[in-house]
Amino acid sequence: MEHSNFSVTVECQVSSPTCNYIMEELLGSGSFGEVVQCRKMSSGETVALKVIKDSSKIEDTQDEERVLIELKEQGSDRFNIVCWNDSFTFQGQFCLEFEKLDMSLHQLLECRLPLSLMEIRPVLQQLGTALHFLKSVGIVHCDLKPENIMVVDHLQLPLKVKVIDFGLALHASELSRGMTVQSMWYRCPEVLLGHECTEAIDVWSLGCITVELLLGRPLFDGCDEYSMLSQISTTLGKLPGSMLDAGIFTSCFFRKKGKKWRLKNRAEMITTCDGTQPLNKLSDLLEVHFVRPIKCSDEDWCAMQCDLEIFVNLVAAMLQLEQSKRLRPCQILEHPFVTMSHLDGKFPNSVYVQLWRNCMELGQNRETSSRPIWNKSSYEFGDQSARPRKSVIMIQQCKFKCQEKKTR
Repeated sequence: MEHSNFSVTVECQVSSPTCNYIMEELLGSGSFGEVVQCRKMSSGETVALKVIKDSSKIEDTQDEERVLIELKEQGSDRFNIVCWNDSFTFQGQFCLEFEKLDMSLHQLLECRLPLSLMEIRPVLQQLGTALHFLKSVGIVHCDLKPENIMVVDHLQLPLKVKVIDFGLALHASELSRGMTVQSMWYRCPEVLLGHECTEAIDVWSLGCITVELLLGRPLFDGCDEYSMLSQISTTLGKLPGSMLDAGIFTSCFFRKKGKKWRLKNRAEMITTCDGTQPLNKLSDLLEVHFVRPIKCSDEDWCAMQCDLEIFVNLVAAMLQLEQSKRLRPCQILEHPFVTMSHLDGKFPNSVYVQLWRNCMELGQNRETSSRPIWNKSSYEFGDQSARPRKSVIMIQQCKFKCQEKKTR
C-alpha cells in the first residue's frame, strides 16, 4: 500500500489545472484519506476537498467519480444529493471537490436530544426524494447512514439535508448475492444472509435511520452479523423460510430441522458478543418516546398521538423483512406521515397540525432562505423531549459542543 508524502495541513496549498486552493480545516479522515475544508484563492469560495492518500484506493475513488458524473448529468443537485464540482490529481493524490456542507446527522445526534416527529418529517421527505431520484437513474447508494447525511446549514436551514459519499454506490444491475455492502447497523436481512438484493436495501437503511432520529440511538447495533440477525428477529419477527432457504450465508446463523429454520444460540456460534437490548416490537416506540407536553390542548395531544401512530406505520413498511414488500421511495413520499393527509380535517383547531403543515409547504417550495424557515422555537406543543430545548438554538449550539468534545 503506497502513500503520498504530501501532508494535509492548514495553510497548505493545493492546485488543480483550473484552480488553486488553500487548506483551512481538517473535517474528517479515514482509511481512504482525508476531507479538508479549502478556500478557492481566485473566488474565495469555501469547498470540501476529499483527498485520497492511499494509492490502492484511487481506482475505487475513480469509480465514485464516474457515479458522481452520471448523477450530476441527471440533475442530482435538485434532489438532495451533494454537489460534486471537480476532480483532479495533485502530487500523486486523487482529489474530489464538493460543496462545503455543515455537519452530519450523526454529529447532530451526538450533540443534542433526539429529533422530534415534526423535525423528522421534512428530513425524511428529503431523503425519500433522494432515494426516489437514485432509483430512477438505477443507482444504489449502498452505505446510507447518519454519517453520510449532512445538514446543509445549521444556522439558515437547520433541517435541510443532503446525501453524501458515493464511494460504495453501484448500479442496481451490479448488485449480486454475497456482496458485503452497507455499514453493519444499517445492513438489511438480504445482505446479511447473502440473498439477492435490489435498491430496497437503501430503504431499509433509511428505516433504521428514521427510528434512530426519534430514539437518539441506533435501532439495531449488533457487533456482528449474528447479533444483527438476532436483534432484527426479536424486533420484527422471524425471517420468512423462503428468504432463509435462498440465502447463501443462512447456515452460518441458522440451523434447519425438517422444513423449519431456527436461529443458532450463542453456544453454537464462534463469536461471543452482544449488542444492547433491542425493542421487543416497533410499536414500543409509542411508549418509549411520546409523553404529553405541558400546556398541550386535548386536540393537539390527539393529533400528536395520531401522528406518532402513522410514523410507526411508515417505519414498519420501510423495515419489511422481505424486500419485495418493502416500500419504494416514491411510496415513502406518498405516505400519510410525509403528506400529513392522515391529519386532514380531523383536527381543525390544532396548532400542532397547522404549524408543521406550513413548515412542510415552505420546505418544499424554498431551496434557500435568508432566515431559518424551521425556526419555531416558541412552539409549545411537541414531544416532551423536544419542547424545552428550543430546537433551532440547540442546533446552532451543537456544532460548538462537538468541537469542545474533540478538545477534551
